[in-house]
Amino acid sequence: MSMKPTENFKVEIYFNPLTANLADICAETDGIFSKYNMPCLVRGEDRRIYSDNGDPKDCGRLFAAIGEVSDDPTLLGAIADGVFDWGDKRENLMDNFFEYQGRQNG
Repeated sequence: MSMKPTENFKVEIYFNPLTANLADICAETDGIFSKYNMPCLVRGEDRRIYSDNGDPKDCGRLFAAIGEVSDDPTLLGAIADGVFDWGDKRENLMDNFFEYQGRQNG
């Protein structure tokens, strides 16, 4: 699938607000997405929204960051919900990625 540079992809992650050390978990998640050069658009107390930079390879980078987050049981356990916004559709990451990874890692 060919991606146009103008397409915007976003990853929305919602954390359980009752999670211990939530600020540290959010900071660690920010660090992972930052490593893939994916800017954080929204830094709420219990949510993050990361975006692409317009590069056709950004979709893969976002999925790489999602994969790294899901490989960490502490981060994965703190996530209450997640969405991958393709611009024209939204995919629930809990149904299609985080939940599957949790079963694989658990």
